[in-house]
Amino acid sequence: MTSYKFTENAVSIKDVENHLNKCSENFNPPLFTYVNISEYAVKIVNNAQTFEFWHENILIGLLAIYLNDSNYEYSFITNISVDKNFQGLGLSKKMLDKAINKAKTLGFKYVYLDVQSDNKKAIGLYYSRGFLMIEKKNIGLIKMIKTL
Repeated sequence: MTSYKFTENAVSIKDVENHLNKCSENFNPPLFTYVNISEYAVKIVNNAQTFEFWHENILIGLLAIYLNDSNYEYSFITNISVDKNFQGLGLSKKMLDKAINKAKTLGFKYVYLDVQSDNKKAIGLYYSRGFLMIEKKNIGLIKMIKTL
């Protein structure tokens, strides 16, 4: 049986950068084609609340959410990624639930995110957690929101 460790805000920039590079191809299009992964890793560590899963001290799951709206209206999930070798184990659900609960506990009114319109698996996960589609963007993205 594989063991996992859950943590919050325990990642380093290098951990995030390595994880995102490893998971880049899981995104459509690949993450590296539209994001400077090194800069994105710095932004996540410096500005987001993170929820992580680890296996043998390797980051295998990451959710990053911005909880920096001073009016406590909107929180934004900027990243959910799980190493391909650990997908299908419910790690995304667990991280998503933790992030939603954190935003709710802090008094935020909404959690929103963008997802590729052809990512049916992720969209299904978000619907199962109470997110609703509010906008189709012309760049192949769907904006989804959950009222807390």
